[in-house]
Amino acid sequence: MSSPSAVLEIPRALAAHAYKLLGGVALLGIAALVITAQPDALLPGLLTASPVAPPGLLLAAGNAAALIRRRTPQLRATREGLWFGSGPIVPWHNVAAIYEAGIPIERYGFSVRTRALNIRFRRRRTLLRLPWSLWLTAFAMDTVKISLFAAADSPAAVLVKLEAFRVAALGHEDGTLPGASEMPAARIVGE
Repeated sequence: MSSPSAVLEIPRALAAHAYKLLGGVALLGIAALVITAQPDALLPGLLTASPVAPPGLLLAAGNAAALIRRRTPQLRATREGLWFGSGPIVPWHNVAAIYEAGIPIERYGFSVRTRALNIRFRRRRTLLRLPWSLWLTAFAMDTVKISLFAAADSPAAVLVKLEAFRVAALGHEDGTLPGASEMPAARIVGE
């Protein structure tokens, strides 16, 4: 197995960030309506809006920031590790698993499958190394979901490339595991 190319980048899908931004603004709007519904009773309004406002703020601010820095990729994988568009690089030894996370959807007689990968880390505190725009979904699901909507390759091809980076970084340059037996030599047996 040859070594993987130096970098794998997955571009951002701007429509997803726009929809999440609208969802965050809607949650903030609901919180503002609850707070201002009764101006004389401010404290009950604040207590009622408190479960809605922080997720709305995280969604709105995180996805607005993602739209502003749209030139950075959603994910960049190198031999050093994974970079999620901002923040530090997460080393490969912190990655526990990478797997396809497409969801089958059946509507109006058609069946499609979403294109996504999940990345699970060995320690939960590794999630703090992610950009804060991913914290809400990462802490809720305990994984990072990467949409492959804007990627040119299929999810299986991206998964194989990421696993090749991970295997190369963990010391298995040729793709064989330590202690594996030699491959048998192929030969033609005469009649």
